[in-house]
Amino acid sequence: MPTAIILGVPIAENRWRLKGDGFHIYTTAQLLGILLPMLVVGTELFNFLGLVIAALWCVMYYAQIRAIGALGSGLGRS
Repeated sequence: MPTAIILGVPIAENRWRLKGDGFHIYTTAQLLGILLPMLVVGTELFNFLGLVIAALWCVMYYAQIRAIGALGSGLGRS
């Protein structure tokens, strides 16, 4: 738990400053948080609803960060 907090602070700062790498790190962490337990323990811990919610959250985050132009092509650019 303390490791997750220590690693999470720079990620949260990148997300707060609307940097594109914060999005990629966040999305990777979400997917690894679901897939790694499956690899270690097996499919007993797999939660399809958790996967769907995490995927939808990442898609919504992507749409917002792209709309403001933090990933390179936003609404204000031609």
